[in-house]
Amino acid sequence: MRIAEGDRFKHKLTGQLFEVKMIKDDTFILESAQTPYRMWFGEEGVELFFETAAKKRLKK
Repeated sequence: MRIAEGDRFKHKLTGQLFEVKMIKDDTFILESAQTPYRMWFGEEGVELFFETAAKKRLKK
């Protein structure tokens, strides 16, 4: 899977939407729009816990 900044993902367990805010050294920082949560994952973690969501940007 090719992941880029701005891509959106839906958490498989909670259904919460996250957007990739930054990519650094094969680590992806995902930020939620509904809550102040941020998560750090490698590509394998993103593929395991998230599914691709629509390409629309999240509102702040």
